[in-house]
Amino acid sequence: MQDGRFDSGRSNSQTNEVEALRVVDLIYEHFRGEYAHRSLGVATLSAKQADLIERLLNERLASEFDIEGLVAERALSGSEPL
Repeated sequence: MQDGRFDSGRSNSQTNEVEALRVVDLIYEHFRGEYAHRSLGVATLSAKQADLIERLLNERLASEFDIEGLVAERALSGSEPL
């Protein structure tokens, strides 16, 4: 990923925030697009990166409500929302 950097330095988060933000963007693109009714899987190579993506996604869900109905609908149907 261009401009993405694995943080193993001073903060030692062992994550790549640029990459995580892009993944969240792609998740939103998926659920705003024509295939929103299809499931989407996201895989990471570390639990820390997965946690970061989940945190960033939850923060975005709290501030952008346009896919909130889809998330609620999936949760009510027993499907995994995201």
